[in-house]
Amino acid sequence: MPHPQQRPPAPPSDQLRRLPPTALAAQAHVAKRLAPGAAGTRRWLRQFGSDLVGVRYRDDTANQQRLVTVELVVERRPLPPARRGSDWDELLVRLPLGGVTMRRQAMEAGACWDPDLKLWRMHRQQVKALGWLKLVVDP
Repeated sequence: MPHPQQRPPAPPSDQLRRLPPTALAAQAHVAKRLAPGAAGTRRWLRQFGSDLVGVRYRDDTANQQRLVTVELVVERRPLPPARRGSDWDELLVRLPLGGVTMRRQAMEAGACWDPDLKLWRMHRQQVKALGWLKLVVDP
């Protein structure tokens, strides 16, 4: 058993050859990264078409090999609906003119007045707590 602060010895190179190809690729140095259409990718572009994202040439010095790896799109699907936002997202709120009580409530809740936009900046959590979601405006 190795000393706790020492690394175990590296496996002999004949054991490395028995590793799955992905493990070999992870140990190899990336020599080139190419985008689809660049010289050195055309063969793969013909084979994989628009699914090709990129090609990497890796040098495996332990085994004296050059590995070619390709990155492919394997699935396309619509984006999920947009997230509604966290409680700490900042919203802009327009309070009715002359609403002194509402203005006081906004200040007590920690809202900040934006003189350029003439709107109140508040966190979503504060807006929900005051029941003012209908007063939120887009910038």
